[in-house]
Amino acid sequence: MYYQHVNWSMPPMARNRSLDELASSVNRRANRALIALFDSILDGCERRRELAELSRMDQRSLSDLGLARADLERVRASRN
Repeated sequence: MYYQHVNWSMPPMARNRSLDELASSVNRRANRALIALFDSILDGCERRRELAELSRMDQRSLSDLGLARADLERVRASRN
């Protein structure tokens, strides 16, 4: 009862503005969450692509980069 009294005692413009601010805040949070989700998906795709590219390299090319085939296998195993 008190909440309704206080809430309805505000002018209609103030009620709408606070609801708009709340909706805007919720939308911003949802947008940030979706962007973070898509970023993590894209990062995972990029990592898989890079790992596949490294896997296609011969041992000499890998050693030029300071890597060994075992390093690639260790990365694969840590992802599961």
